[in-house]
Formats: sequence, C-alpha cells, structure tokens
Amino acid sequence: MYVTVIIFSHWTLAKIFEFLTDYLEADQTDILLANIEKNGDKEPKEPKETNRTLILVKKSLLDKYQQEDHLNVDFRMEEFRLSSKHYPAKNQTDNFYIQIPQVLSSVDAEILVQEKMKVFVYCGLISAEEYMIRIPLVSRITGGHRGFMLLDFNEEVDIKTRALIKALIQNSFFYSDLEKIHYLPVFWSLKK
Repeated sequence: MYVTVIIFSHWTLAKIFEFLTDYLEADQTDILLANIEKNGDKEPKEPKETNRTLILVKKSLLDKYQQEDHLNVDFRMEEFRLSSKHYPAKNQTDNFYIQIPQVLSSVDAEILVQEKMKVFVYCGLISAEEYMIRIPLVSRITGGHRGFMLLDFNEEVDIKTRALIKALIQNSFFYSDLEKIHYLPVFWSLKK
C-alpha cells in the first residue's frame, strides 16, 4: 500500500532520496513520485520552492521512519493531509487544466503527463481507464498545441483522489536541455 507523505526539509531531492535509501533502506519500488511544493501558482514561469516535498511511498517506509528516533533537525516526514486549499473552488470543475511550455511538442507533453499518471495506476490510486488527456491542437499537421492540455477523470474517481493527484504533480519540472528547467502548472479547470 502506498501513501503520500510530506517531508519538511531544505535538503535537495538527491539528499532526501539518499536518506530514504541509506537510512531507511528504501528500494526503487518504495518511492514512486516526488514533487517539491512551490508557491506562486499565479506566476507559473518561476514558482518559488518551499521546504515541503510530497512523496508517494510505501506505507511501510513511513511506519519505519515513525518508529525510529531522528536527531536531524532539518528532516521531518509525516503523512500528507489534504486541506481546503487543495480542492476546487465553486467556479472550478474537478478536472485539470495544465499549461504546456512552448518548448514541448504536444506528443512530448502527453508523454510527460502520461508517465506521471502511470505511477498512480501502478500504485492502485486510479486505473488507466479512469482518466483521459486531451490536447487542443493548432495544427494536426505540425502537432502544434495551444499551450495547454486537459486531464479529465471518470465519475468513479472521487474528488479526494483528484486533489491528491493534483498536489503530487502541481508544478512538476522537466528539463528542455541540461540547464533549463520548465514547470507544468496544474489548475482546476474553470466552469463555463
């Protein structure tokens, strides 16, 4: 069984993974997805990192951490809890609007989001049939997109699951080359 944990630390992702693998003896199947929480959803080009990291891990890893004493003052891990800020407002739907940077083709953008969604399928949070990615195109010949994609869920996926997925993929990053980091801002779609 997998749970989402929140880690409070100023460590790099690499150092967090090193702690989880060396100190807690986690393996590759224990840690599925990590995302540093960021502030600044209004300005998606340069969101500011916080000291909070959301990670999808096996429950046994969290249990092991909680059973041991930890002297390190810059690392705390606990189960993540959704709050009201994680749910859609009254003028929003329960599906996602994801901005696509122009450096990504529609095919690459779909692959990027599909890879993240496969993690949720793998851990049993949703099934592959319960979501659909739609990318409005400018041209079917070139594959040029309009700068966004829609991620729709079937009725079977409850709002809590959708909110958890959004929290885990919100402003996740990718590299367009070795130096440039880009983010994928995820918003609740607006009602028409």
